[in-house]
Amino acid sequence: MGRQIPPDTGYAGFKILHPLNEPEKWDELGAFLGASYFRLLGRGQRYGQSARGLAIDCGEPDRPEEFPIFTDWWLGKPHRTDKEILLYAILDSISCVGAYEFNIRPGETTVVDIEAVIIFRTPDKIAAVDPTKKPIKTVGIAPLTSMFLFGKNSDRKFDDYRPEVHDSDGLLIKKADGELIWRPLCNPFSLRHQIFPAKNVRGFGLLQRERDFACYQDLFNYYHAVPSVWVEPRGYWGEGEIHLVELNASFEGFDNIVVFWNPAEKPIPGKQYRFAYTLYWTRETDMKLSENKVISTRVGADPRFPSWRKFVIDFAGPRLSAVPKDSPPEAEVTCSGSATLQEVQVFHNPMMDCWRVILKIEPDPTNKAQVELQCRLKKDNQPLAETWNYLWSPLP
Repeated sequence: MGRQIPPDTGYAGFKILHPLNEPEKWDELGAFLGASYFRLLGRGQRYGQSARGLAIDCGEPDRPEEFPIFTDWWLGKPHRTDKEILLYAILDSISCVGAYEFNIRPGETTVVDIEAVIIFRTPDKIAAVDPTKKPIKTVGIAPLTSMFLFGKNSDRKFDDYRPEVHDSDGLLIKKADGELIWRPLCNPFSLRHQIFPAKNVRGFGLLQRERDFACYQDLFNYYHAVPSVWVEPRGYWGEGEIHLVELNASFEGFDNIVVFWNPAEKPIPGKQYRFAYTLYWTRETDMKLSENKVISTRVGADPRFPSWRKFVIDFAGPRLSAVPKDSPPEAEVTCSGSATLQEVQVFHNPMMDCWRVILKIEPDPTNKAQVELQCRLKKDNQPLAETWNYLWSPLP
């Protein structure tokens, strides 16, 4: 503390080293580099998705996104026996200024406690810097950024030797009542912005559930070893929404997925807005975010009716394994948008000891609107697993 980096050094950020995987080897624990982006690692993990300090007007088609920047850092030099490291940062932007505290605890899952205070500037101060700036529409709290090029559920197939390419394959949301929603990610032909009501949300994150190297076959990018990142709010966040923004990507070097929480009541300019949350960088080897879950989603044409779309969803977990094989659970399915639900079937999959749901929809050829699907598995009217949510877009 007290020593300052000379202003003419030309540095863009910094990395943190720690004996993460071997006692005497200093591995890279994390990097804080670019705008308010940062990435961290747990034991045995490889870099994948990023977190950000704040996102403003992300995914809004009528205005450019604003990217706040961490401009100043204070790093507390840890003692040799310390199990955590403290970082402090100043965040600055056209619309706001803020201060952040990061308490990082390395491990099998690396855990980060974040506390922040943001003050949004008054309209006259914003106009003095940028007179064309529109009022803020979305304030992205605890934003995560990832990449999804293609996977099991992709309608669009790339000419690539690898079966799948992604840093995350789905969004998980834990609502205030405990319901878990799983939304597989997509690489759309054009921007998609889906909003989930989330009053006092208990958690959300971009997860990498596929952990089998055979599903990627990539010796240079260890997609099977990248972390899932889970956001756990601390305190009462109140009314708000989870926003999922999906952008079109043609190569894997472009992060095209963003998720964040947007408060319903926007911060008052000139007043302090405080929030706190914990980030978990995990492969779920030492923790379970959801035990009864969707393990795969596949999409394709129906062989009898090529214009129909067929969705094959596998659910697995201890609660599902306890269901008698001769007494299948009920699939409660909803379909809204430019399609008609034609068939719903439930089968036990003995190869994987899971339950498979097959849905078939008939899209309206005259309507290019998106189709939102939901599926819940129930037994005796009680939910058995996560709620599967999917947003399907007709080909352009």
